[in-house]
Amino acid sequence: MNREELERSIHAFYASRLSNDAETVLAEFAPDGEFVMEGSQRFSPVVAANAKAQGAQEFADMIRQVVGLWDWRKQEFVSILIENDRAAVCYDLTTVFTPTGEEITTRLVDLWTVEDGKIKSLHEFVDTALVAALAAKVEG
Repeated sequence: MNREELERSIHAFYASRLSNDAETVLAEFAPDGEFVMEGSQRFSPVVAANAKAQGAQEFADMIRQVVGLWDWRKQEFVSILIENDRAAVCYDLTTVFTPTGEEITTRLVDLWTVEDGKIKSLHEFVDTALVAALAAKVEG
């Protein structure tokens, strides 16, 4: 996959994510793809709840849950760095946390590995303190 193809895959994925349709998002992943929300599982219940899934069904369920919890509204790319089959994508995101209806804008970084035009792995770095504070409103 060349640079232009990988960049097209990146834009296709984020367009699918902005559609807030879990099945469209799942179609962008390789059959054995992985999504990992990075951070301390010990200190962030949000990360612990969205740790790496095992198996196709668990993976699909996790993606459906994440898409259901976060209604993406607007995304602005800050930078996209591409090297071979890997990419680092930094972006600002406006999203609604659906359990509370609260809209937030935050910055994320995703690290990608792509194989045959599909996402092999996507490691997402989020503001875990912000997400934990939103989750606490639902738990509390």
